[in-house]
Amino acid sequence: MTASRWTGFALALLLVTTPVGAGPLVGLMPFSLGPTPCDGVLHAATWTQTVAPMIYVRALRMWFGTDGPLEADIQGMVHRASDAMPLAIEPFDHYRPTNGLTSTTFTYAPDYIVLTAGDMLVLHTLCHRGSTTPLLACGEGRGCYHIAVTIWYLRETPP
Repeated sequence: MTASRWTGFALALLLVTTPVGAGPLVGLMPFSLGPTPCDGVLHAATWTQTVAPMIYVRALRMWFGTDGPLEADIQGMVHRASDAMPLAIEPFDHYRPTNGLTSTTFTYAPDYIVLTAGDMLVLHTLCHRGSTTPLLACGEGRGCYHIAVTIWYLRETPP
């Protein structure tokens, strides 16, 4: 099954498990890192929930990409800042041109993760190169990675 079919299957499953009357499922991309150097340094980004007094997260997808023929181990973790509860932890080995799955969907339905207004999500990323070849700057066709995170949530309490 191709990556797009798996993603479609996961979203269809999510929609099927979303109870009627719980309101529409809403998608939001709290993180979309631009080109980030694969420098072995732990990077962090934060997002503050301001869309509603309370949201009920049903799923999260983490997507990985690279700039050019980067050979590296890339890791991403999303957690809630208030209690360090992980929502997603995902390693990605990139050692050849990718032709397979480069994203993972974490589905919490029929349960959910509550984020109140002011709650923060933190994305930690780390990229370790498997080569000692000198690192070229981002934009020169290699040496960078990208991570995007999408969440799907409800605004009303699921029944």
